[in-house]
Amino acid sequence: MKNYENFLFEQDYSKGTVKSYLRTQELFAKWYESKNYDCETIEYKSCLEYVKKLQKPRKGKVLSKKTVKHQVGALKIFFNYLINENYRGDNPMESINIRGVKRTLNHNLLEFDELEDLYYSYPINNITFPYCPAVASRNKVVTGFMVYQGMNATALKSLKYEHLNIDKGTIYIPSTRTTNSRELQLSSQQIAPLLRYLEKDREILQEKIECYTEDLFPLSSDKFYIVHKGFCAYVLAESLQYPRSSIYGRTSLYVLYRTLSTRRLRKPS
Repeated sequence: MKNYENFLFEQDYSKGTVKSYLRTQELFAKWYESKNYDCETIEYKSCLEYVKKLQKPRKGKVLSKKTVKHQVGALKIFFNYLINENYRGDNPMESINIRGVKRTLNHNLLEFDELEDLYYSYPINNITFPYCPAVASRNKVVTGFMVYQGMNATALKSLKYEHLNIDKGTIYIPSTRTTNSRELQLSSQQIAPLLRYLEKDREILQEKIECYTEDLFPLSSDKFYIVHKGFCAYVLAESLQYPRSSIYGRTSLYVLYRTLSTRRLRKPS
């Protein structure tokens, strides 16, 4: 039987998510064992009993509906794992849904031309110590993929050198646990920064961190949040110089993140 933790990592979940899912499964296991149930045979009614237990007050505290929903979702994945390993033929949690969870609507999102302005203004020249011009070059390329192709950290992490075809002006994005593989057209504005990065700056970064893999973006860590954070920090710094009504003035980390997340959900044209 494949280890559940390994299964989650193979599905490309982050370390934090894996830790959370394992904790949720451990609490569930402790409960069903106390009831003399077994994860391979437990039925829908028993799973519903556990969900109702989660919703009951404990020591004067009640779990929010959002937290209960997250735990139910994590257990659905656990049962999918058991199905994948041929220990079950069904998912008893599949039809259990938590109602009443409020959804957050995205307001004040940036328009595409505003995102494009942020990309254009991202600095890569005249970078002085202690900042590295090669890092700035990489971050601008990453920002371009975020803005024009709507990539998230998972997609960026999966990119290899061979996935980029400058002659055709395309980038291939491998499949993930939630998306199919796809080939997207590059914007003409991306070509010059990409060429600079491929011909010069990528090699500098490889030597700097001694990472000579085929990854398009060699990193000492697989976390792309550092790149995102750097871009957002630049935008926020710029916002101090502009009136509230301007693009910089109304850009916050939240607005930028939600805008890019929303673009990710749109089908490529």
